[in-house]
Amino acid sequence: MKEKVKSFLENFLENEIGIEREVILEENYLRSDMGLDSTEVVDVALALKKEYGVELDLKNDKKLSEIIECTVKESKDE
Repeated sequence: MKEKVKSFLENFLENEIGIEREVILEENYLRSDMGLDSTEVVDVALALKKEYGVELDLKNDKKLSEIIECTVKESKDE
């Protein structure tokens, strides 16, 4: 499941947000490292909700790895 979520986020960030693949690393933060603005962060949250049925709080800057882990955990809890 983790690899599926990771692949989904990588593709979404690259194809829908326009982030270069080289910057999409698990240790990078959405805002400070990848440069997403608040609207783009909301787009990520909505995409995760639509794809996996999870609602994540992304108000604070989070690492991609944290988002992946939370998505996997929340989707298993349902």
